[in-house]
Amino acid sequence: MKKSLILFSMMIFVLSIIPNAFSGGGQIKWWKNPNIVAELNLTNNQANRIENIFSSYKGNIMSLNSQLMEKEKQLRKLIRNPNATQDEVLKLTDEVENLKGELRRLEVKMFLEIREVLTAEQRDKLHQIKERYRK
Repeated sequence: MKKSLILFSMMIFVLSIIPNAFSGGGQIKWWKNPNIVAELNLTNNQANRIENIFSSYKGNIMSLNSQLMEKEKQLRKLIRNPNATQDEVLKLTDEVENLKGELRRLEVKMFLEIREVLTAEQRDKLHQIKERYRK
């Protein structure tokens, strides 16, 4: 149970940096942050592997995110349309939710690949770092 909680917490931490990492939102990727790298004792090889994994998913995640934003915009517009039928709104709602699921699944898949690069000790330390950042 404890390992599941730690794994879930690490996943949330990693996924929480994804939007900023893609948008250039001012936050440095955790595997490029010198303080985190030092604390985790992350090797250059590990950092490069994580960067490669991240880069391999970046295009698909950005594309899905863009599609999701567009569908959500369409849904907001449709909901405001007094002539829209319930079926139209629900169909578009299903499309939005399907995109959210695809995006989350892809992000989790990326996380799982990144997780495999880290040792068990590094995973535990990353969890501790995440807890500090949360506070």
